[in-house]
Amino acid sequence: KEYVCCDKFTAADINAFTTVAFARVVNIRPTPEQTNLQAWYDRIKARPSSQA
Repeated sequence: KEYVCCDKFTAADINAFTTVAFARVVNIRPTPEQTNLQAWYDRIKARPSSQA
């Protein structure tokens, strides 16, 4: 799926994105097997609103 919940960008995507992004601080990252998670993260990260 393109988004976590529904067929549109929602607060669920924002919450999940910030969780995954901040997890990197404690060295937790998606594993190579988590291709869908990484693809979703890359799509959300490419949005202009996440470039702040």
